[in-house]
Order: sequence, then structure tokens, then C-alpha cells
Amino acid sequence: MANETTTTSANDYVLAAELLASRILPFFYGHNNVSHLIRYESIAGSPTTAADFPIASQLAAAAMPEGVDTPYSQYTTSKATLTVSTVGLVLGITDLLDKSAIVDMGHYAEQAGMALANKITTDVLALNAGFSNTAGSTGVDLTEANILTAIQTLAAGGVPGPYNGVLHPIQWF
Repeated sequence: MANETTTTSANDYVLAAELLASRILPFFYGHNNVSHLIRYESIAGSPTTAADFPIASQLAAAAMPEGVDTPYSQYTTSKATLTVSTVGLVLGITDLLDKSAIVDMGHYAEQAGMALANKITTDVLALNAGFSNTAGSTGVDLTEANILTAIQTLAAGGVPGPYNGVLHPIQWF
């Protein structure tokens, strides 16, 4: 209507934050399957939206004969730069839908939390393209031998444990 006025107050933002913290985030954390694979860093107070993470080279120690000076080892590092981006989700639940649907607001909160968790899982697993070693084959059933081969491959490559993974439900089957 022409004489309507819509306002937003600080209380509206407090309510939104409370709904996020009490309803959506618990479902997000409950469905986040890759949290154990993620290194969390803060860029708060930084003038950029990017952060650098070092990638260290592997060193090797050797036995030295008596009376011989130990030579210097070459040590280089590289880096991976990650840029922060905004991810969001907007639910447009009308009063009519809220009152006439067979589910309550908790259902929508769970769906929103799962959507956020699926987005993070998809983004983290998309980084798998950067790995150069594989164990097993696509389209072949996962076996204990594949898992043991993967562990041995990581250990032989100098990757410190413990090792973690994310398996698709079909792989579990």
C-alpha cells in the first residue's frame, strides 16, 4: 500500500543473529563433514581478503662421518594464497507458508544449516584436484587394501599423520 513504511531497527539485527546462532549454526556444525580437514585462520584487522599459507619442502637428514663438516641443506618454501569470499543463503518464508506448512521454522533452519555445510564440503573437496597421488580407481569398490595403500603413499611422501578422509556414502557401502 502507498501509506506503508518498512523499517529495520537494531532489534531486528539482534533477532536475526539470535536465529542464526540458535537455529541454523547448530545444524551447520552438525553436518559439516570436513571440519577436521580445515585449517582455520583469521584475517580480522587485515587490509586484504587474502591470506598466504606456507608449503614447506621436505628435508632429509644423513649420517656424517667423523671429522667431516655437515654441508648446508637447501631449504625452500612456496605458498598457497587463499581469498575469502562471501557465501550466503536467503530464505523467503512467508507468514502464510509458516502458518500453513506441515513443518516449523526449525525445519527451515536445519535445511539452511545443511546447505551451508554442503557448500563448505563441496569447496574443500574441490581442492582434491591439487593432489598428485592416488590409491584405487574410480568406479571400483573401495577396499581395505585401497585405504592401506593410501596411508602408505602419504607416509612415503613425508606427509605427517594422523590421516583423515571424507568418504561418499557409496564408498562406505
